[in-house]
Amino acid sequence: MTDAVAESASTQETPDSVHERYAWLDRARGLVALLYIISAVTGALGGSVLEKDYPIGPTYLDHGYSYYSGFPAMITLIDVGQPMFMFILGFVAYIAFSSRLRKRSAASAWLYARRRVGVLYLLSFANGLLLMPFLEGRRAYWSEILYDDVLSKLALAALASYVAIYLVRTADRRVLVGVGVLVVHLYLCAFYLVDRYPWLDNMLGRPRFPICTMNLAAVAVIGSGFAQWLERNRDDVRVAFRERIVPASVVAVIACYCVEWIQPSEHHDMTTALALMAVGLSGLMVAASYTFHEFGFKLPFLQPLGKNLLLVFLVASLGLDHYVDLFPDEMLESYPYLTLVLVGILPVAVLTAMTAFLEKRNIVIRL
Repeated sequence: MTDAVAESASTQETPDSVHERYAWLDRARGLVALLYIISAVTGALGGSVLEKDYPIGPTYLDHGYSYYSGFPAMITLIDVGQPMFMFILGFVAYIAFSSRLRKRSAASAWLYARRRVGVLYLLSFANGLLLMPFLEGRRAYWSEILYDDVLSKLALAALASYVAIYLVRTADRRVLVGVGVLVVHLYLCAFYLVDRYPWLDNMLGRPRFPICTMNLAAVAVIGSGFAQWLERNRDDVRVAFRERIVPASVVAVIACYCVEWIQPSEHHDMTTALALMAVGLSGLMVAASYTFHEFGFKLPFLQPLGKNLLLVFLVASLGLDHYVDLFPDEMLESYPYLTLVLVGILPVAVLTAMTAFLEKRNIVIRL
């Protein structure tokens, strides 16, 4: 298919692909990738407000706890970035996993799932046992490797999505399952029934529990339900947006507002309020991406980032903070124009150029 035909049809499909590829969805994924790149940079420049090591970079694109340490926590746009990433993970997990179930077999679908989850855990082990001790000189933490690091969280969220897709075949019910997990999380946090901060001393003697990963997995499961709403209206996806995706996203935003009065957002706990915010913003982002496509407006650099979202994630999560550490904070603070170029623009430009190079050669890095 030519690009023009592919764009007019809203989907792209290669002869050996298992499922159609939505060009506008790749752009939504690309926006998440762009935010993740920026968050990896600003996170490395977050400093410590208690030590008067002040953050460098756009305030709304750095975590709120970099500027204020207290309760309730300060939340910025980037605090919702990780759960939005998980939403997109669940969204595309449904498209890939369910298409294998329909067109091939359950064995093929689970082989795909096992490969995805297995390689993510392999990367988590390599990062926790080899890379981090070598680069940072610290010992390995099994809690991070198994459930509390960005790679292990991604693996567990993916696994939760595949299991939910297989066991709960109805989209509405699967979304309700995810919402149920959010409610349980709300209860656990409200009554301090588990150790909410496994990287600190457990002074209350509560059982350790991956509380943050729990809600991230729930967001991924909900994302898979949104994708099924889209897929079952494949002939006219506007029906899915009008009847399910946009209304559910608006309800999630309203629910986020209500829950905030009961239990404020907190990045490290991934509280239910923050998870609902991520669901609402992710659904509206997907709808906006489709609307832009219908209007004929597109940002070309987003599509290659979205196609190789996993590659961007791996490079950003494993390498960008070490790249930023090459530059002394004193230099970055003293020369803002140079800082803009070196850490504000260059990482985004390099990753965009790399993914554009791969897209031209029709190369997508898959696990």
